[in-house]
Amino acid sequence: MKKSIIKKSITRKLSTAQYETLDIHVEVEEEVEWETVEERMRKSDNISKILVIDFVSTLTKSLEQMNLSKKLATINKPSNK
Repeated sequence: MKKSIIKKSITRKLSTAQYETLDIHVEVEEEVEWETVEERMRKSDNISKILVIDFVSTLTKSLEQMNLSKKLATINKPSNK
């Protein structure tokens, strides 16, 4: 039996107002035991699913609590005038 620590995270920057952003960051770290590479990959995929569910929940709750709507922050390229 082998052991691995799998660490994954998602970070998203949201524009909440002009010149104001909110960073949402969710991180998961799990120690898994596995015997085959396929088993490890399956466990890693399951951790990814948990991470995405947690991220979406955290994002939704954060926006609701702060009474904000979801707008992704973008970087404007300087125009060539």
